Amino acid sequence: MDKKSVWLVVSCIMALFLVVAACGPAAVEEKKQAPVAEEGKTTPAVVEEKKQEVVEKEAAAVKADTVKVMLTKMDGAKMEKMVEKPKYGGTMTWLVSDTTAGWDQPTNRSPGWQSPMQYSVLLDGDPARGPAGTGETDWNRSNFMGYIGLMKGQLAESWTIPDDTTIIFKMRQEVHFALDQSNAASRLVGGREVTAKDVSYSIKRVWDSPAGYHSINQPSERLQGITALDKYTVEMKLLPNQHGIHLLQTAGRIAIVAHEVVEKYGDLKDWRNSVGSGPVMLKDYVPGSSMTFIRNPNYFEMDPWFPENRLPYVDGVRRLVIPDRSTQLAAFRTAKIDYMDSLTWEESGQFQKSYPQILQRKESGSHILLTGRMDKPELPWGPQEDPKALKVRRALNMAINKQAIVDNYYGGNAELFSAPWPDIPEYAGVFRPLNTYSQDVQELFQYKPEKAKQLLKEAGYPDGFKASVVMEATDVDFFSILKDDLAKVGVELVFDVKAPAVYSSIKADRSFSEMTRGWSGLSGMPWKFHELRVESSWTDSYFEHPVARTAFNETMKVLGKDDARLREIFASVNDVYLESAQHVWTPRPWVYNAWWPWVKRFEAGMETGVYRNSTDPQAFNNQVWIDTALKKQMGY
Repeated sequence: MDKKSVWLVVSCIMALFLVVAACGPAAVEEKKQAPVAEEGKTTPAVVEEKKQEVVEKEAAAVKADTVKVMLTKMDGAKMEKMVEKPKYGGTMTWLVSDTTAGWDQPTNRSPGWQSPMQYSVLLDGDPARGPAGTGETDWNRSNFMGYIGLMKGQLAESWTIPDDTTIIFKMRQEVHFALDQSNAASRLVGGREVTAKDVSYSIKRVWDSPAGYHSINQPSERLQGITALDKYTVEMKLLPNQHGIHLLQTAGRIAIVAHEVVEKYGDLKDWRNSVGSGPVMLKDYVPGSSMTFIRNPNYFEMDPWFPENRLPYVDGVRRLVIPDRSTQLAAFRTAKIDYMDSLTWEESGQFQKSYPQILQRKESGSHILLTGRMDKPELPWGPQEDPKALKVRRALNMAINKQAIVDNYYGGNAELFSAPWPDIPEYAGVFRPLNTYSQDVQELFQYKPEKAKQLLKEAGYPDGFKASVVMEATDVDFFSILKDDLAKVGVELVFDVKAPAVYSSIKADRSFSEMTRGWSGLSGMPWKFHELRVESSWTDSYFEHPVARTAFNETMKVLGKDDARLREIFASVNDVYLESAQHVWTPRPWVYNAWWPWVKRFEAGMETGVYRNSTDPQAFNNQVWIDTALKKQMGY
């Protein structure tokens, strides 16, 4: 046998030996040591394997069941997108922390009332503009700029502005109130058509109520009149230059009810009297426990991507009342709820580590600001126009180590500078980076305790001063950080901790004596110029400035008409807002929305439209659908 043949035989024997060895005791021992999930637990290796399996199967299924659709952006540009074909069925479940807001909109001071899910409005946000569509907005509830191009007609088929004090709405025809034969109020309405009379009645009822959100929060914008001109035409009469306010706040937020239900029962405070034309019907309510909705089979809206499909896709919706945070997280972790929003960075990180199959989206959260009244000349930081008071406000900002808050308190999950707007797509052309501002503004976000001391001395407070801060118990931890930093420059914060109900009342009335937790409301509803109008109930600092006043007046002229001009006006207040140092600004944290992968077309969340807040009971994206096959495949 030649050398080549010998080597071939030897190689085969060695290969056979290795195969046998691999099946021997060592391999058995390795198998014994492989991660095994205990009952009720999942090891990282098992999680990763399960995640990969789900991803692969889902990717294959999606690829086989997607179609290309053509979308049109606000500027008319066309774009193509692959969209997964939706399926009917399943129940969407998520949580609400309480159900104390009540069921009748005109009797609620807060916009977060119980029941808009089963009602319709004249105008709604367009989900096709969100991440599931053209991506022109992320429909972050805290950052709706008021662009009319992001809205669409819901009950309204179209609207026109014939003059300076009028809006005319043409309504859709053949829209009917939902009919639930097991509900007496619903049987009373009988599934009849929604008409202009219902619209006029509902909107007038809300505006005429002294206890409602609209009357309390918008006294200078009161609707002047509303009339049903015919069966499908509604005329609104307004004060001059208030078209946009009423397109958003009236047409976009007031639910249309059946007048005969109110006439028979007196009001809608009983949940059983909730009869609307929305995508779902309220079927059951257990106080402190749950709300159960079922699909309205005669809902009028169709899927914009699949116009042959009638919405909604889900068979029902459940809202579970879970006030305790740890119980909320456990419910989401075990898939008792499909969606959870406003996760902290710590909570998000835990889910990413232990449940990587859960989908998440980051969005900007809310500042925790320290704000003092600037309308009281006896306070060190007031009045607003006093140069010495401005030095005090600047000193308070420079005394806070804000980068340390980003790094330590938020673990790097926050933006040092995001004032007055967050740096997100909606604010493109409005937000400016910090380095584009004056040195005086940049210093407000830098840690300069020695300069803070010097400014306090120049203002007449070489030994500092005491300041009372009204807050809730949940604010104490964060404000303790500010307290420690300010103590180093001689300023002593005295915490005045109030019960939630008392605190809310004080904030609503702005009756705190010195300082409080400020609200960064400018970016939440910029067209209302909260923080920049002294008469606004949300302006904790009592700020007022000619530039801001001019900007507000200009906004009223173009809101609802010219989005490009609106963007320019918003940008015009940046310098004045920051130079005033009306707040002790702090970093803006990131928060996270999370949902299980069987919840489809959910990129836009539950927050389309004007204040459709997913943490309140009112939110529901009627285009969401549940992949029940995938949910079962994942073991739920």
